[in-house]
Amino acid sequence: MSLSHPETHSLAQPLLTALPPLELYPLLSHIGETSPPSIYTPTIENTITGTFAYLVVLSAAIGGLLFGYDTGVISGVLVTVGTDLGETLTPHQMELITAITSIGALVGSCGAGFWADRVGRKRIIAVCCVVFIAAACGMGFSQTVTQLVCGRLVVGFAVGAASMIVPVYIAEIAPSHQRGMLLTLNSVATTGGQAVAYIVAVLVKDWKYSWRIMILVSVVPPAIFLLVVGFIPESPRFLVLKNDVRTASSALGKLYPSATAEQIGEAIEIIQKDVLANKAILQETAAVRLFGKTSTVRALAVCCGLMMFQQLCGFNALMYYSPTIFQTLGIKNPLLTGLFIALTNFAFTFVAVYLIDRVGRRKILLNTVWIMSLTLFGAGYFLRNMKPGAEPSTGNSQIIMALCCLCLYVASYASALGTVPWTASELLPMEARALGATLVTCCNWLTNTIVSVSFLSLVTRIGSWGTFSIYGAVCVLGWLGIYVAYPEVNGLPLEVVSKIFEDGFGVGLANEMRREFKYVGERREGGVD
Repeated sequence: MSLSHPETHSLAQPLLTALPPLELYPLLSHIGETSPPSIYTPTIENTITGTFAYLVVLSAAIGGLLFGYDTGVISGVLVTVGTDLGETLTPHQMELITAITSIGALVGSCGAGFWADRVGRKRIIAVCCVVFIAAACGMGFSQTVTQLVCGRLVVGFAVGAASMIVPVYIAEIAPSHQRGMLLTLNSVATTGGQAVAYIVAVLVKDWKYSWRIMILVSVVPPAIFLLVVGFIPESPRFLVLKNDVRTASSALGKLYPSATAEQIGEAIEIIQKDVLANKAILQETAAVRLFGKTSTVRALAVCCGLMMFQQLCGFNALMYYSPTIFQTLGIKNPLLTGLFIALTNFAFTFVAVYLIDRVGRRKILLNTVWIMSLTLFGAGYFLRNMKPGAEPSTGNSQIIMALCCLCLYVASYASALGTVPWTASELLPMEARALGATLVTCCNWLTNTIVSVSFLSLVTRIGSWGTFSIYGAVCVLGWLGIYVAYPEVNGLPLEVVSKIFEDGFGVGLANEMRREFKYVGERREGGVD
């Protein structure tokens, strides 16, 4: 295809007045046709992404770090708090302290999308950091179980909002060919936060008020973000949505420092077209924006289903309660064993970073989820005689086998399922992206709450075999769902991804579109228009 470009112009001038007509940039308007549609990728994506873009993503990934540290730190708190809160914690109190943050996160994620569409992604992340600092200080100096529970609830508000906004923000500033990799950095931050929490717990476990120190250390990451937030640009897509084209152009210039003015203007126009195409929809109610189009409903079903699967497979129960489980099994240093699990999770997240844009989201999920299922059944079998409160036993080969199964389960989870669902916002159209991400994140926290509030009770009532078998069965169902309904969108621009769902779940259509994009890219590299 042949495209004309505007003459070189100053970025200080209004870009849209110098751009060619909108119709020069078709965005898959004929998806239902038999022949592959004409596809155009902005040439700005062929330029080198600046170091600044990676620093922006790392800064934004603070939401993942907060979630990860919170997940890891509570496991250390539960085994070191003792009677500091005036009583010895019961299993039900442990479940309440753990699950209340997920409930708060559910509430926080519900309101985040509303404000993200009004004040911007960056500002919401900054507010989350302020709330997190205040809540962490309150928890660190709490004197009763009730005070600790209240602090955990408030911190949940911030964690939930950040977990919804950060993936949207990263997806909107990332080049399409690097979007998966950059989104996985949020997962790296999450697993890194879990590992840091365990390291801190191991280092201070014998100190006086060790559990308070574990909590108070968590104020450091959000404080760092607040120091750098003034240097981070807002999402160009959000700025175009608010008709602030000049600031959006400036943001793109920082993210793509080698891009020309024409390339920046071209990218702005493509975003502008997507905004204009959905302008009428943006004026409608949230329900219409989310459920008014069948394609959006299908995309939401895939996103929500994958996110619920991520939680219902039981992984976070292991992260929340692994030291408690290991203590029951008679392991002398349960926190150190938990640290090994957390480090396995952190290390294999880099496998996802490496593979997600090379192999693709769909393939790595299909090649790891079945391993998760087998290892969960195996762990349940080897732990079948263990229950919380039972007499601990040591030197048991079955415990060693169970730990091996759990490590393999964690490695498989971290390599795919721990990361891919957080890229789900890329499946949603712009008019539903923030609100849809809210719904997806709500599904995450709802199922997280179910798992965290029920795990110890399940193990007590039906044993480890029954509990892990339930999670293993969930993995079987999840694998089938991925095979049938999850399309591969690696390398497709956000503006066209939602077209995949216009006539079904589009697993085959997505592959066709990716081949066409690859063909167009190869022609462009070869100098053929």
